[in-house]
Amino acid sequence: MNHQDWNIIGWDKTEKKKEKKCKQENSNINFEDNKKIKNTDKSLGQKLIQTRIKKEWSRKQLAQYLNIAETFIIDIENGKKQPSSTILNKVNVFIQQNN
Repeated sequence: MNHQDWNIIGWDKTEKKKEKKCKQENSNINFEDNKKIKNTDKSLGQKLIQTRIKKEWSRKQLAQYLNIAETFIIDIENGKKQPSSTILNKVNVFIQQNN
């Protein structure tokens, strides 16, 4: 075996033990709390949709007006993302001016 140009690699069992311990520690996490954090207020999205439709604007036009990505508008309207305070202020101004 002296003719081989690679080294034999052993398997470290301590890594497996660390993984197992990590999984056990994470099993105590309540993932229901995380779902509550991810689900944002859909009423903002509904108001945004109603105002945008009333004004006859596309999502693209609204995104340009607010200076954000169109996909972010979609996420706000679907309640998947919560806008930052700056964007939230712009959205509120848009809604208030057009209602």
